[in-house]
Amino acid sequence: MVPLYVPPLRERKEEVPYLAAFYLKHFNDKYGFNKRLDAKAVKSLINYDWPGNVRELENLIERLIVTCAGDTIKDAGLPDPEIQDSITINLPSASLLKNAVEELEACMIQDAINRCGSTRKAAAELGVSQPTIVRKAAKYGINLRED
Repeated sequence: MVPLYVPPLRERKEEVPYLAAFYLKHFNDKYGFNKRLDAKAVKSLINYDWPGNVRELENLIERLIVTCAGDTIKDAGLPDPEIQDSITINLPSASLLKNAVEELEACMIQDAINRCGSTRKAAAELGVSQPTIVRKAAKYGINLRED
């Protein structure tokens, strides 16, 4: 066996458009769409640091294919690089792991529902089923109806 060193994606930014195009075609074929990325979305992808490497890019492209309306993906949906490093989660230091996980899960579900506007889109973004979102929303007392 020969060890191979493959630099992280953040060090191979020139490959991002090609990888994005590959995954775009793959997921268009898988879901029966014909979506494309506009220049601004591609630029956002190139400028992102990709802490999750290629797998993060793959997951993002799949999420965009499923959740973006229309044939052109105009926004890459990435965190702003300016604030990317400043995102923190404040949890009580003495909290139990289970409680902390539930608190974070409830916040993520509420945020996804607010941004996406539907439980189906929120589920796709979070990588879970729509019934899971509905069940967990009920568990955490998250209102799914417009008042």
